[in-house]
Amino acid sequence: MARESKGKETGHLLAAVEETSLIPLYARALAPRLFPEMGFSDDAAEDIVSLLGHDPWRFIRTDRATARGIVMREQWFDRECLDFFNRHPHAQVLNLGAGLNTNFQRLSDRYNGVMPDWVNVDLPPVIALRDKLLPARDDVTNMSLDLSRHGSLRQLPLHRSSPVLILLEGVIMYLQPSKGAALIRDIADTFSTHPQNVEILLDYASPYLAMMSRWHPSISETGARFRWGVNGAHEIMRIAPQLSCRKDDDLMQQCGLAGWGVSSMYQMMTLGSKVYGCSAFRVVRD
Repeated sequence: MARESKGKETGHLLAAVEETSLIPLYARALAPRLFPEMGFSDDAAEDIVSLLGHDPWRFIRTDRATARGIVMREQWFDRECLDFFNRHPHAQVLNLGAGLNTNFQRLSDRYNGVMPDWVNVDLPPVIALRDKLLPARDDVTNMSLDLSRHGSLRQLPLHRSSPVLILLEGVIMYLQPSKGAALIRDIADTFSTHPQNVEILLDYASPYLAMMSRWHPSISETGARFRWGVNGAHEIMRIAPQLSCRKDDDLMQQCGLAGWGVSSMYQMMTLGSKVYGCSAFRVVRD
């Protein structure tokens, strides 16, 4: 009865949250059954899906390719987060546009050290839903903030003595180009004066993928589409010269033979641009 009551209690909150947040949630929850060979599991995602009482196969049933791509993205972010934690044991993580991500819970099962202080940032309806669905922790802060407002990042509870890892997972492709560029510049301007090392992890979609998203079998069902297409890390650095690219990986090439073919053809046509990539940047201090 308690689970049923909580499910009803979250119903009105879920209605206010973008359905695009559900696609990666469902993919993570179903990954052990869909792709056991990938060795990925997310107990917290499974718990949330159970609490919501929704059909997790809704988006996945006809679009397993996207689900596999999401799991690959999660694994990329997990690897890069663990690498950062190992290099910076007393770090702080800012998860911008957190949605219903459960990366803190997943990484805490894999990291041998003390998990960094973690701040999840999103719009009020999303944070309200996170507060309902995920148990409170002393080392995790959920913060309501409109990232589209210039200077809003200065409201974040930063530890001046801590290195910072900024996550932008599944975020920038949904922004209008002008707002996406403004957010990247705001991050670079805000953290270029931070006294400790600051790195950013993000994923991006190419202009081709952004154009095709209106026919994407999962995304189009939500009524959303990708707004901002980026051809690679070099375009991000052109927006914010304070950023230095540490890694720019082509995830599409790792999505089976079909993905490799699409990626290779696109690179030939665009002189090296990626269809879909994940990048790691360092913020160069002033």
